[in-house]
Amino acid sequence: MNQQQRNYAIDRINQTKDGKIKSVKERFTSQEKKLSFEEKVALIRKGTVRLNGECRYNNSLTSCFDFSKYESDEKFDHAKAGPIMAAINDAARKAKDNIMLAGDTEALKAIEDFEKSVAKY
Repeated sequence: MNQQQRNYAIDRINQTKDGKIKSVKERFTSQEKKLSFEEKVALIRKGTVRLNGECRYNNSLTSCFDFSKYESDEKFDHAKAGPIMAAINDAARKAKDNIMLAGDTEALKAIEDFEKSVAKY
């Protein structure tokens, strides 16, 4: 196996690994939720939000109320995604080692084994 073939094999492993890690990150990231101005005004009119005590002369009306029950930021769950991402990285490292230290057929088998092992993620 020449250098160009090894580089291609390593690139293929990296592309597969990056795609799997991206899908894991998307799966364990909660979407942010923001209210529109009209939705905020409706909640204020209903009386379901409380004053936050930071209302100043130059603030807008909506900044005087606490909408934290109804809005949330994007959050990534490291506890659940971490072990999966570590397993993917470990499988990629092992496949790269096999490619660098093996011949042609062993390298192709290493790529196939890696793709099978991360298919469940």
